[in-house]
Amino acid sequence: MPSRAQSRCSVPELNTLGFCDLHIHSIYSDSDQTLEDIFGAAKNSGLRAIAVTDHDTVNGVEPALRLSRDSGVELIPGIELSAEQAGEEVHLLGYFFDHHSPLLVQALSGIRDMRSRRLELMADKLIGLGLDVDKAELFAYIGNAQPTRLHLAMHMVRRNIVHDLRDAFRRFLSPGKPGYVSRFKFNVGEAVRLIRDCGGLVFMAHPHLISSPEQAIAVIACGIDGMELVYPNMPAAKLENFRSLTARRGLLACGGSDAHGSYKEFTKVGGVRVPYEYVQKMKEKLNRDQHG
Repeated sequence: MPSRAQSRCSVPELNTLGFCDLHIHSIYSDSDQTLEDIFGAAKNSGLRAIAVTDHDTVNGVEPALRLSRDSGVELIPGIELSAEQAGEEVHLLGYFFDHHSPLLVQALSGIRDMRSRRLELMADKLIGLGLDVDKAELFAYIGNAQPTRLHLAMHMVRRNIVHDLRDAFRRFLSPGKPGYVSRFKFNVGEAVRLIRDCGGLVFMAHPHLISSPEQAIAVIACGIDGMELVYPNMPAAKLENFRSLTARRGLLACGGSDAHGSYKEFTKVGGVRVPYEYVQKMKEKLNRDQHG
């Protein structure tokens, strides 16, 4: 039965090769859903393939590949990179890259170090405000995951500093709020080159959240391969605009749930389903790029 989210972001379902979900987060970044649970949900939803696209990390790719072999659900290696275009944050989805590439490993290691330092500075600001933040407890909770503001927000909820995650971001953790610290981001061109140099394809994530059509055009000009056209609650008018734009520019399409376990209650693995033909077209483009 299609969900309300699906009905508002429907696409023509070619429906000959099955379905997939190409935008999922795990405990390796800012979700509380394990890879085992993700593959179980994918299998129960009848998905042929998934992409685990954790923020700025590929630490989950190897264990996900093992689960893929065991479950029979294809894994497309993925990542979601944070980038910047003209002062605005833009998220990019990378697929089919070499997750062992020394170039990628080095870049992501540097990002992790900067993310950790940023979260420490934010915790210090909150402590300076007199709030009961415990840095040792916070980083023990994060463990091997990619440090994110969401982890700090969860820590604040657990310690009864705020009522819920929304309250944490509204009062303390968003730009302009007293606990916020900005962080390094690739510019879009750098992020695109990184994924391309590692043999992958690059897509603009949730383009309906970008500020203007001009910004979208500027991102496209950086050499992306496609756009995320299927996303929970994407307004129909924006979907049509971006679908038309991808057609005019000869771009590919992707889509997914952007599931974050219980941290995003409006979406779940398999809650958005895109035709496997999207993946097939990606593979065809990679083959053309590699063989001329």
